[in-house]
Amino acid sequence: MTIRCLSGTWVYCTCVIIVASIVAVLLLAENQQWRSTPLPPHDSQSRASSIPVGRRRRLTVNRNLEINCTHAKNKLLETVEVEYERNIFFTVKTTANYYKDRLPVLLLTWFQTLHKNDMAIITDDLEVGKPYVSVLKGVGLNLIISDCPSGHERPALCCKTGYEFATYYAVSESNKRYQWFCHVDDDVYVNVPRLSEVLQQYDPRQPHYVGRWIRDVASVQVSDRRRKIIKQNNITLKMNHFQYAAGATYCISHALMTLAQNYFSNKDAFCKYANIVLYGDDVAIGFIIHVFLGYHLTNDEYFINQHDKSTNATSLQEYVTVSYKQEGHRLSHVLNIRNTFPEDQTKFMSYHCLLFPKVSWCKRHKKRKNINV
Repeated sequence: MTIRCLSGTWVYCTCVIIVASIVAVLLLAENQQWRSTPLPPHDSQSRASSIPVGRRRRLTVNRNLEINCTHAKNKLLETVEVEYERNIFFTVKTTANYYKDRLPVLLLTWFQTLHKNDMAIITDDLEVGKPYVSVLKGVGLNLIISDCPSGHERPALCCKTGYEFATYYAVSESNKRYQWFCHVDDDVYVNVPRLSEVLQQYDPRQPHYVGRWIRDVASVQVSDRRRKIIKQNNITLKMNHFQYAAGATYCISHALMTLAQNYFSNKDAFCKYANIVLYGDDVAIGFIIHVFLGYHLTNDEYFINQHDKSTNATSLQEYVTVSYKQEGHRLSHVLNIRNTFPEDQTKFMSYHCLLFPKVSWCKRHKKRKNINV
């Protein structure tokens, strides 16, 4: 910028130059601040990949609700004091691809009803998830990063399941109060006090395998091909058919986990037997428990999942678990409930407020009543 001063006006021109310089500096500073503002994680991958790791500060529930995860005591992350038998250890299986799409709503809702030591999250080491690891650990989540591949193929699934089992064996050895292992997928809401109430019907010192089968495949015959492979591995078949719990949620008593330790002890052991029976994680578990060990699945209708939502429950509060089915960007819901939080397509926040209406962020939506439809 050039300013030409006429004679006799040098004082005026000097003032103009100083003011113009200050304005230019302020505009430059504002521009620089805008450039350094972190982009939200839901921006395109190409933009996100150029942001330094230290600047990625937020997780989002879909696009609107943001949780500032740099502060563990964020007002949205409100612990709910519930009574439950603290003899259950939960493992949640996820992938780094879902850190910003699925974990935030779980973190807001049913995770807040648990003591943090009673749960571990088993995940993978994908590059896309690395910026969020310190954030998730910063809000108290026990994140176990495995060396498993991502995806839904047998190697990836049995590998993470093996990590889940190994984690339970380790914590139950050091802390004897854990008498139940419960697996949960990352698209499931767990009504923790209700689950505790249901499991109290069973003695964990006895072998129990509790979950919800898929009604269309309630019982599966052992094929001749599998029978031949099993005999080649010198394994005795105790049953000719088996049942398995849908992978969304299932619980296994400590007594049965002890009996199954040769098969479940770690990822190598479990993947070995999953490959022998030629099944993925949840089916292989049912196969091993029935055919190798001779114990049955207890089918509990309160374990609601996307495969079978039929139940005799008289209220939503009786559900142990709820889930949803995702097809592309569309979700089909198990919960027959009005969604009072449009930013949460899973309906988990609405269900959480139905169960725990005194949560502060639920009170702000009190006028939007949850109505069975």
